[in-house]
Amino acid sequence: WEEAAEAVIEMGGEAIPGLAGLLSDKRRAPMWGSEEAGESAYYQYRVADYAWALMMEIRNERREVPIDPGVRDSLIALEIDRSQPVR
Repeated sequence: WEEAAEAVIEMGGEAIPGLAGLLSDKRRAPMWGSEEAGESAYYQYRVADYAWALMMEIRNERREVPIDPGVRDSLIALEIDRSQPVR
């Protein structure tokens, strides 16, 4: 993780509501740098993907990031459901 992401992770559970608000943001979120840019293009990273990955890291539920954005969308949908307040 880069420095900004590490700061979010250090916030712990306090960061979850803000990250949950980004789970529906499907805008592209490319990375810079030669290796990072190649990975970013391959995975087609989006804002929601980073929010999901940060939430998983905060909860110590690390997972391998699926290459297929559709598979990631399924995992993100589960996280959206999980993040909804209980009524």
